Amino acid sequence: MLWSVVLTHGCIPVKQAPRISEYRIERGVDIDKSIKTKKNIFIFQNRKRAPHFFNFISGKYKLKPHGGGKRFSVNLNDTDFDIFVFAPQISDAYLDFTGLTDEDENDPGYNSGDAYHYIAMRVSSEYEEDCLSLNSLQHNVVVNYLKELKTEYLSSL
Repeated sequence: MLWSVVLTHGCIPVKQAPRISEYRIERGVDIDKSIKTKKNIFIFQNRKRAPHFFNFISGKYKLKPHGGGKRFSVNLNDTDFDIFVFAPQISDAYLDFTGLTDEDENDPGYNSGDAYHYIAMRVSSEYEEDCLSLNSLQHNVVVNYLKELKTEYLSSL
């Protein structure tokens, strides 16, 4: 018996960037390896690049960012929460069997057409390392806050 394979396309997708309509709560490394945390994160797709979100946080909420502007504190129900913001850009990845490419891999804009921008936030408190865990006593409070923050940010664009 003779087996034959016909390839009609020279590329096979090996990694798909997540498509998120509202938001997701998952472990960071499960979303993308560039998010180097095993803690849960609140992630949503961002239509703009990261500085827009950081400017929104600084201006709208008058929060004082620390840790290079990627970290801020907020008080909810008399509890202080530390929020660390990741702003990953995740691309779809393909194995190219044709050897043909019309893009320069050294060009900073390479594959920009299939790159997606996200905002991902990890939340901890003095009492809990992972406030987005389903076991967290503050889970609902934190998720509601992040949903409101996301909605207000996206409506400001």
